[in-house]
Amino acid sequence: MLIDLSRPINEATPVYPGDPLFTRVIEADYACDGYRLTSVTFGTHLGTHLDAPRHFFSDGESFGDLPLETFDTEAVLCDLAPALAEQETGAAAKITPELLAPFADLLESVPAVILRTGWGERWGQSDYFTSFPSILPETADWLADFPIRILGLDTPSLSAYGNALFGTGSAAWGDPLCEALLHSDAESHRILLGRRPPILPLENLAALQKLPAGEPFRLFCFPLPVDDIDGFPVRACAKLTEAALPFRVVE
Repeated sequence: MLIDLSRPINEATPVYPGDPLFTRVIEADYACDGYRLTSVTFGTHLGTHLDAPRHFFSDGESFGDLPLETFDTEAVLCDLAPALAEQETGAAAKITPELLAPFADLLESVPAVILRTGWGERWGQSDYFTSFPSILPETADWLADFPIRILGLDTPSLSAYGNALFGTGSAAWGDPLCEALLHSDAESHRILLGRRPPILPLENLAALQKLPAGEPFRLFCFPLPVDDIDGFPVRACAKLTEAALPFRVVE
């Protein structure tokens, strides 16, 4: 059984503030040319996507530098949504080492770990990019000790700390204040992507409530083989084994 974990891509797909929107141009059409040919333009971190080390390191690997097996791997889901729901509201919830500690055995057991925070259910809402549960640098440091190669998330990035000020007039994307506020997100990325071998964030995952918590499944998330690239959308899907199907599906 295959479960699609990808966000659809079209002109309405929301993008991280400051990123280019998805656009398409019909370059040839049936009436004039007898066939259709379309050109598309989008940012490399659109929708469900993988980050490559080159996202934060000028000499970092692109996807073509990594083993193909990286993108076809055994994975497991850790359901953090119940615990995160108990944290106080008003700021982005924190994904701490203490919150992840009960899942340490799972983190040791497979090359890919997906964290369900429940935030994916807010896809398309106004606060989706500003208040999501956050992996702070100390948590990234803790995760870097595990043998994982892919860290999947139903959030748009690793850390939202500071992002809530955007859209309020307090900061503008690209100015020094913005850069300072984004330090937490950038540092968490540098820790994971700078590890050898790197841990690749797989962001904006969908439909995680359909996966069995704590039971292994096969994860596929292949980016296109574009040279010298910092990230790229993927068609992510999970293949559940027959053994996993009877287990509880998280609500």
